[in-house]
Amino acid sequence: MGILAYFITAILLLASLCYFNKTVRFHIKNICFLLIFLVIGFVVCVKSFTRPGDVRNMKWWRYAQHFVRTFTLFNMEIKSENLEVLNTEESCVIVSNHQSEMDQMALVDVWNHIGGTCTILAKESIKYMGTLGLGCLFSGVVFVDRKNREKSRKCMQEVVRRMQEEKLKLWLYPEGTRTMNMDIDMREFKKGAFHMAIQAQVPIVPVVMSCYKHMYNIKTQTFNKVTINLIGLPAFETKGLTEDDVPELIHKVRESMLATYRKTVPAGINNVENESTVSNRKANEMNGTKIMEREQ
Repeated sequence: MGILAYFITAILLLASLCYFNKTVRFHIKNICFLLIFLVIGFVVCVKSFTRPGDVRNMKWWRYAQHFVRTFTLFNMEIKSENLEVLNTEESCVIVSNHQSEMDQMALVDVWNHIGGTCTILAKESIKYMGTLGLGCLFSGVVFVDRKNREKSRKCMQEVVRRMQEEKLKLWLYPEGTRTMNMDIDMREFKKGAFHMAIQAQVPIVPVVMSCYKHMYNIKTQTFNKVTINLIGLPAFETKGLTEDDVPELIHKVRESMLATYRKTVPAGINNVENESTVSNRKANEMNGTKIMEREQ
């Protein structure tokens, strides 16, 4: 009876701290979020044992999404708009902006619209994250070693072959890393996704995730209820394009995504800027400081 009383007291104390202390709430919810994915990663391995590496095993990650969406601690909400653009049997490259690990939940929601023909391009380090990494391996996630150019090139060639032969859809984040900085709306896009799309001669379909940096943010240690609105944009065809067309294609896709993303930014944090704009502004500020120092 004494142990039970201590346990209940500890739970109530943690609940009170979560309610009154923003930092404690952030860390506890983050730990619970990670634990859910580690547990579900094990479940994915068990469920996928008879067909390891099959992209259809991605469906088992829906368990994680179910917990995060219904568990009172998170109560996450995911909405979608115009995802019908993905309802095709043809392969394509899906590009999306990347804000945090919460994007995984939205990704699973997109997978539910597509069915069993979509895989993800992820950084290789995730492979070694315990049962989470094993679950990703068993569900057909494609890992790329960005530090090894030769291995990365061979990996992309294999993905292009699969898109052509298996009608595979590929999801990736062209920014290459998460963007939690309030001063940056979207980083510059890397070329890999666009080279693969042109080599496979498949369309690029942008999917924009609405701004939720004010709801979840590592830098400010904020973890409130997260609502993500997924917005599918018209596809960009690549048939007939060559490697020389990559810069213009990147510009068109990124501008269309930026325009949509900026409409989702709440008025209170509407000071987001282009990454290049921020870099230029900081450089100008530094130059101005140096000029003032010389004048003094």
